[in-house]
Amino acid sequence: MTAVTTTAVSVSGGSGHARLKKELEDCASSAAYWMKVLPEWGHKQNERANYFDISGALLAALTGLGLWATVVAGSIEIWAQALAGLAALVAAALEVIPRTLHYRDYALDAAPLPAEYGAASNDLAVALDALDAGSPQAMNLATKALEKFHAVKAKKDGLYPDKDRRLREQ
Repeated sequence: MTAVTTTAVSVSGGSGHARLKKELEDCASSAAYWMKVLPEWGHKQNERANYFDISGALLAALTGLGLWATVVAGSIEIWAQALAGLAALVAAALEVIPRTLHYRDYALDAAPLPAEYGAASNDLAVALDALDAGSPQAMNLATKALEKFHAVKAKKDGLYPDKDRRLREQ
């Protein structure tokens, strides 16, 4: 988490004012980006989980039907048994993959973040307006807005640690 260093900046102007304004603008840009990207990313995580769940269920059903047909036909061929066993193992693996890789968990955890980024974005805009107007509350508003933004960013950064570089772009 980035430390919020707005307490030493004068609201009246100067290089500190410019740095604070730039930081607020950068954070507002990042918040807007993540409000757009996170819903799509969460949807893709959910789609991945659905793909594996459906594939595993279909393969399990086909394996069951194949085993039933094999038993009814009285086949005890080793290749038929091996194929049925392999299909059952693959079906089980397809069911385990989304749980192990936490696709649905990531989708659920990502769902509230666009709204949280939206709230942070609004606070950043208010802080920028106060800073531009020279308001005495500008420093307090900026500090709170940056803290809120960095708290949401920390949640986002914890979604899919070190696996999806796309979540680290901004």
